Formats: sequence, C-alpha cells, structure tokens
Amino acid sequence: MLRGRKTEAFRWRGSLESTRTGGPRSYSKSVDRGATFRQNVRVSKDACPCCRPSLAFGAHGEVLVAWRRVFPGEIRDLVVSASYDGGLTFAESVRVHDDDWKLKGCPDCGPTLAESRGALYIAWMTEGKDEHPRIEFACSDDGAKTFGHPFDVTGEILDLDHPAMRTADDGTLWLAFQGRAPTTNGNWSKTQAYIVQINPGGVASKPIPVPGSENSIAYPTIGLGSGGRLFLAWTQPQGDRLEAMLSRGRTGS
Repeated sequence: MLRGRKTEAFRWRGSLESTRTGGPRSYSKSVDRGATFRQNVRVSKDACPCCRPSLAFGAHGEVLVAWRRVFPGEIRDLVVSASYDGGLTFAESVRVHDDDWKLKGCPDCGPTLAESRGALYIAWMTEGKDEHPRIEFACSDDGAKTFGHPFDVTGEILDLDHPAMRTADDGTLWLAFQGRAPTTNGNWSKTQAYIVQINPGGVASKPIPVPGSENSIAYPTIGLGSGGRLFLAWTQPQGDRLEAMLSRGRTGS
C-alpha cells in the first residue's frame, strides 16, 4: 500500500507459525516505492490466520492497523493498533467492540479502515453472540484509542463478505462488499457487489446493488477518481477460469 503521492510503501507478512487459533503478523516499510523493504516489525502474535489486515494513515502521520484477533476461547473480534513514529513501533491494540463472535475456524474476512477529516472509520463482518451475520461500522475520534458503538450498514442483505472502504475528497465514505439479495422462495440468489454511501455525519444509505455481472462475484474492491468517478472491481467465474471485472460510475449520478 502506498501513502498518497509519497515514496513510502507498506506490506504485511504472515507466518508459517500460524494456526487456526492465531499467529503472528508483521509489517515492513519501504521508502523507495517498494524496491526494498526495511526489517519486519511484529504487530500481532494472535491474528486470525486468513483474515486480511487493513492499513490506513491518520491526519498527523499515524500508521493505523486493523486485524481480526483470536481471543481466548476462539473469540474472533476486531482490534486496531496505532504507530506514532512512522511504523517503527505500535501501541497496544484496542478492541473495537465486544462482538464476542466465537468461531472454530477462520472466516477469511478481514476489516477495512479509512480516515476522513481526522476521524478513523472501520467496517467489518461479524456474527456476534446472536449469530446474526452483518457488516458493522464504527468511528474513532481520538486516534484509535476508543471507538463509538457500531451499527449495521447492510440491512437485509445475506451472506455478507469482504468489505472495502474509501474516502472521497468531500469526506464521504464509500463502502463496498459482497452479498446475496434475499428471495421470497428461499432459494439462493447470486452473490453480487453492493455499495453504501456514508456521509461525514455518519448517516449511511441503504445498500445499492452494483450491476454488471450475471455470475456470482467475489472479493469486491473500490476506488475513487477525479470528477466524482467511482470504480468497483471483483473476480467472477467464467468457464474454467476466473476473470477480473471492472464497473464504473459517478457519485451523485
């Protein structure tokens, strides 16, 4: 991941030590756009092994990291840690919310972080203690020291997975994820990409389905361009192979 237009790049490394009950995650930094990387810095020793971590940068240069931690009893909740020295060291991780999601296996669904106007936002998938799948959204106004109470941004969408979030120039957040529309006959619909718009005040739109695929999709991601341009990409099966697809639109259109 690149930090804006600077020459810094950041990457994550897993470990062969990882097991179902967690493992270490390390981070390294490059100052030459990824040509070489500095020594690894261990950020976590008990990360869920298949859930991808997320990285963001604070308004004052902080490096912010989120991952799914495996707590005792195979509780898999989200934590965030901040570095205030350019990624040389990281503070003790902070639990975003006590979802208390117990799962004897990795859900393969990491969090997504975004910074907007000095606040840090995070979205993640959980089933919690009530075993109700949802993507939750929460905000920190103090540099990831504490987080507000989360709320569900996915409504009635089923089989939610793989959130990805980006910040527009006006402070609006755009969240993409995959899911299935509910049906009246109980059959499974195809998985498709959805987007949610969250204004700077924290008010979220209803999930909007993204057209462009007759097949089930996976791993959606989102990008924002100039002039209100919005880009969503995902993978989908085509015969015996997978294809990468791109859908384009404009915010406000």
